Amino acid sequence: MIVEINRSFSNDFISMNEVTIEDFRSISFMIENDSDESLYKLLCSKLNHLCNAPDKFRLFLDTRIKHVDENIVFNNGSSDITINLKLWLDTFQKSLKNIRETTIIEDFIITLDYPDQMFFDNQEDIVLGCLQSLSYKDKKIEFKTLDKVEKDAILNKIPIKILKYIKEFISNNNKEIVLMESKLNLPEVKVSLFDNSAFSLIKTIYSYYSYENITELIFWLSKRIPDVTYISSRTPRDISDFVRLYETELENLEKKGN
Repeated sequence: MIVEINRSFSNDFISMNEVTIEDFRSISFMIENDSDESLYKLLCSKLNHLCNAPDKFRLFLDTRIKHVDENIVFNNGSSDITINLKLWLDTFQKSLKNIRETTIIEDFIITLDYPDQMFFDNQEDIVLGCLQSLSYKDKKIEFKTLDKVEKDAILNKIPIKILKYIKEFISNNNKEIVLMESKLNLPEVKVSLFDNSAFSLIKTIYSYYSYENITELIFWLSKRIPDVTYISSRTPRDISDFVRLYETELENLEKKGN
């Protein structure tokens, strides 16, 4: 099932493909080995459209809700607390503001917005990510279509005033979005779209299985569904249904045997 949403502040649709149990085996391996860049690239490979950081966050969160579970469980030190992720998604969408702006600096027309990415190696990546387009005389460059090398080459040529203006734009709009107030001895949950905090939260909510758990789960289900390829191609939500049905079937067989 493809997850589809409206692009923020637009009627255009953007979507993300299924995240399967086999994908989660890769995800769990990357999380366990702190391979953040590889994890981010894997999630982005599931996207069907170019989109900016807030829309990536919405798609990643909504996909976790629809393909895995709408709840997440945290332990506050004494008990397990269940949190509904739909509330976080709703809060995020309501808190999001349209910050897109176009201005003229030294004959350059620049358009700025939320960065394209959610994972950054350095401050320059954030600056480049916020620059959506740049026009000079009759030539216009759309930055979202360029790779990092091409962006860096342009960055080294544009006036210092533009770089200063972009940094001020980031500073003025870098407002953290609080998804959940501190409660029941759980810390406040908040994200910014101008650093790695939004990606870190996605990493946390995608840490649903361990690599070993998934391997054991596939092996156990293969006793009932011999086609391992089929099992591996299903979403975690599908797998949960299979497990429930298989457990019920085994219980019924055990009762008949007695």
